[in-house]
Amino acid sequence: MKTNRESDIKLKKAHVIFISDVVPVDKGASSAVLYRHLVKLDSDGFSITLLLNMNDANAHAKFPDGWDIVKIPMRKKFWPPYRASNKFLRIIRWKIIDRYLPKNIGDRPSVIVSINHGSYLKYYALHVAEKLKINLLFFYHDREESLSQNKGLSFALHCREWNRRLSVNPLVKRIWAVSKEIAYPEFSQSNRVMIVPPLPHKFNGEVAKWSQAIPGSISIVHIGTIYYETLSSFHIFIKELRKVHGRLIIYSQNRDPAEALVCEYPNTVEFRGFVNDSDALLDLASRENAAFLVIYPDEPNSMPWSRDSFPSKFVQMVQTGLPGIVVAPDATAIGRWCKANAWLLHVEAADKNAISEKLRLLGSENFWKKASQQSISASNKDFDISQIEKIIADDILEFLPPSRVE
Repeated sequence: MKTNRESDIKLKKAHVIFISDVVPVDKGASSAVLYRHLVKLDSDGFSITLLLNMNDANAHAKFPDGWDIVKIPMRKKFWPPYRASNKFLRIIRWKIIDRYLPKNIGDRPSVIVSINHGSYLKYYALHVAEKLKINLLFFYHDREESLSQNKGLSFALHCREWNRRLSVNPLVKRIWAVSKEIAYPEFSQSNRVMIVPPLPHKFNGEVAKWSQAIPGSISIVHIGTIYYETLSSFHIFIKELRKVHGRLIIYSQNRDPAEALVCEYPNTVEFRGFVNDSDALLDLASRENAAFLVIYPDEPNSMPWSRDSFPSKFVQMVQTGLPGIVVAPDATAIGRWCKANAWLLHVEAADKNAISEKLRLLGSENFWKKASQQSISASNKDFDISQIEKIIADDILEFLPPSRVE
């Protein structure tokens, strides 16, 4: 067991080397989650070095003062080609880009952190861990073959093989998975896997309160990506919302599908674009609406990543205290969670009668307060921010090289 002095010494010297195809910036699901984790680690006293793909526009964003940024090219003239599935070409590329590593990068007690996504730097992360003989810890948010169906069977097999390699590599000490379903059999049999929900932005505003205006005009807010695969479910939901003179407020970067819904339901749907200020967005959502919406298609095969990827927008929105309407089959990660937790506003399919009943119940003050309390309880227990942050920090401290503690 570590003493407080040992933990203090480690923290003062702890160095997180983040190597990833996903650039940690405060926008987008995984990018924002990673950014929040790194900002918290920085504030706790960890030093941060980022190794990023310089061809990604986000790699040129402004990062917090004190972070060391190393930008690695994806390609250069006269470089040999690179293919993730070709071991020989990977080895050649790593030898080339090793020159970009700071010479003193391994001088401090360090761990490498990455995310299991992409086809370039996530592989390089394992190479650097082997080169420096330090431990590697991975976030695991999505099954990549599910997100990229168009890449075919060979890509899926390659992803599975990569995950198998991760699960048995002795340097990979922890895999932070967003759901137990996302783990392959090789993962689920390993004590390296820990279920860690997506880290939300901390909401500091007032939680939502019941309003006597809710029964007369139920306003529902949807924040985040609108996938084309979900549009049929949106249509069913909006038609039922229209019957009770409700409205759907959409904040999203996906202008085309949002505006298509506005065109079809001009008196029910309002598209407000996207608000970059998370505090302002969450405050608006909690003050102006009766509930938030998370919605999926009836058939999970049309959005295969929904089976095991947990929606970060749900984890974010329960903080506001708004009741959450979840339209999702039991075969999805969020659907299974809702069923296990007896979520009051869970609808297993985009069924008009079931949706109509949930909207009717939202107009009841007693029911609304129960559903709101359910959101608050989930935020404080299942998705407690301080606990999520503590898991990550504790793991990093645990897997720092023990020989470096003075």
